[in-house]
Amino acid sequence: MGHSVAAVEPLQEFRQAGAHLYSSDKIKWVDDSLPSLAKLSKLIGIFAFSFLNGPAGRGTYVFPTDGKRSIDQASKLGLKNLLIIENQPSLMKNKEDVTWTRLVFRKI
Repeated sequence: MGHSVAAVEPLQEFRQAGAHLYSSDKIKWVDDSLPSLAKLSKLIGIFAFSFLNGPAGRGTYVFPTDGKRSIDQASKLGLKNLLIIENQPSLMKNKEDVTWTRLVFRKI
């Protein structure tokens, strides 16, 4: 379709796995993280985020997320909210207690 994507993942192992699964010169894998998104904030375009809500996997930790708070923080970085979808069920088996929040922003 001609789109370019910046995929942000703070964990090196996940970035490497993502780059292996989705190998394309149209995807730029970025080592960045919330709340600052220092590297992402230098890019322009439309940004989509997916936040996991629910228990972490074994041996990991998931920080609680709040869609509306994330929108407030993003606006301080010059991002305008275009879409918020909360409480989306997980599509994975045995993850009934996991939901997702999806946010889309445009750099203004």
